[in-house]
Amino acid sequence: PVVVPNLSLETWQYYTPAYELDQRILVKAAAVRGKWIDQGQSLNIFLSLDKASGGYLNDIYQLAWELGVK
Repeated sequence: PVVVPNLSLETWQYYTPAYELDQRILVKAAAVRGKWIDQGQSLNIFLSLDKASGGYLNDIYQLAWELGVK
């Protein structure tokens, strides 16, 4: 497995797994930085099985569309 550099019990709290993040925050960050990117960007959406629902995924895609993420 890939391990974060200098990961230890003292630094563990600084890292959050991608599946535990609110994906709407990632979409909003992509919208902000997208205004300054000339070519394009890739955005991955991480959904755990317990959070994966059609409504939640629709909300994420709707937000991305409203914010102009392409």
